[in-house]
Amino acid sequence: MVLFICHGNVARSQFAEALMIEKGYCDVFSAGTNVKPGKEGVALADDGATARNAVKYFFEITGIDISREKRKRISRNFIEKADVIVSMVNENILPYYVLNCRDKLICWEVEDPHDMDLEGYKDIISQIDRNVNQLYDRLRSTGKN
Repeated sequence: MVLFICHGNVARSQFAEALMIEKGYCDVFSAGTNVKPGKEGVALADDGATARNAVKYFFEITGIDISREKRKRISRNFIEKADVIVSMVNENILPYYVLNCRDKLICWEVEDPHDMDLEGYKDIISQIDRNVNQLYDRLRSTGKN
């Protein structure tokens, strides 16, 4: 399983998960380090303006609808199940149980698109897409897809 992590599980990790699934890799999940109580399990389309913008821009750019995807909080269970963990947050906010799994942790420096316009989202999604393609190719070459 591949686990993508970002701050709120609204944009970057959801985008990476959707792009990986679009490539045919189904054993993939996303989660956030700071999903506030009451937000976990809420569909992105029902989660306020920031999430609705992320859904809208992602669809405009990729044609992939993530509006029904639900926010999830990172947990030890996700970490234990993951073969690969991709973090898009600063290491200093990762829980210790993630940092203890450095052998399966990959860190991508991807800016949070919060408050960006469509052009900003295009840049972020393009960067995530390149990274996902490289990861997918690496996993395929090792027989993990």
